[in-house]
Amino acid sequence: MAITEILFRVDCDSEIGGGHLSRCIALAQRVKKKSHFPRFILYGDIKAKNILSNYGFSFIQGAARTINDQINELKKFDLQGKIVIADFINYKYLLKPNELFKLISAWQQETSLFALIDGGFNQSARKILKSLPVDVLIAPYFNEIALKNAPYLQLIGEKYFIFNNAYKQVTKKVIAKNANKILVTCGNSDPLMISECILSSLNKINVPLEIKLIEGQLFNEELKFSIHRLASLSHHQVEIIKAPKVLYREMQWSDLAISTSGLTKYELALTGTPMISISIDFEHEEVNKNFLKQGTSISLGCFDKDNTSDLIVANVLEILINYERRAKMSKTGQDLFDAHGADRVLREILNLSNL
Repeated sequence: MAITEILFRVDCDSEIGGGHLSRCIALAQRVKKKSHFPRFILYGDIKAKNILSNYGFSFIQGAARTINDQINELKKFDLQGKIVIADFINYKYLLKPNELFKLISAWQQETSLFALIDGGFNQSARKILKSLPVDVLIAPYFNEIALKNAPYLQLIGEKYFIFNNAYKQVTKKVIAKNANKILVTCGNSDPLMISECILSSLNKINVPLEIKLIEGQLFNEELKFSIHRLASLSHHQVEIIKAPKVLYREMQWSDLAISTSGLTKYELALTGTPMISISIDFEHEEVNKNFLKQGTSISLGCFDKDNTSDLIVANVLEILINYERRAKMSKTGQDLFDAHGADRVLREILNLSNL
């Protein structure tokens, strides 16, 4: 079999977060296992570049600042005959639908196969554009519905969620009768400093807790200083874990996770980890509604520093003492997902390319 280069076009910085990059890294790892060659086209900051370097992936740094400049920059990437998987849809692009359409069109025209990982529900290109010039549309979210008569391959729904390969190790979670282990994870960047609020809130709880807080690779210095200070002053046992590549072990360890409502919620469900969810804004809360109906997590709504703090304290105490509820949340989550979505996505793309 001939070695094929597969390119990943991705955005990643402290404002956008690291979810796009994490998904593409998971896919790129599968590409390597298939004896093909993954390479990244990155529009991101120095921390994003360090993430790719730590994984050992080669990349080209995009320099364009505007969508039109990105279109003009395509020629330098040598895209002819290449497969490209793109994961860059976010609110900045969705605010400019006409320019976004031109950008997606340009990518498709320059490549042999162009696959787009879209955003979820109302935060998606397929909701704001009348047509999508793609060869493959990937929407790996719970309760998504395929469009009728779409002229491209659709990989839709939770069966295509892209988990890191480490999650194939997942086994049935053991639910502790006496629970006190809490995982705090607010993404790679946490621009609203929700991690600080969560840790401060947990410090108001008198019951002894074991806490593992994930420090994302894109955390700013102010946030890192604050969480380390709060950890040092806490009467709980607090461990701050710096940017693990995957959270599989921490999720297996925990009795309860407190997390922002990004893509991590799918990993928590797969590992059977009961979850308290905090949304960073109204749009994320809306996207999260269908998932919340499944019963693997509860939502505290949109982040508000004062109100959210009281809700954290009340809900943590209630869930920790309720073994039956935690057991039900855990089983529901593990029944929803498996860890083979990335394999399905890559298999469909390679089959379409006759590879």
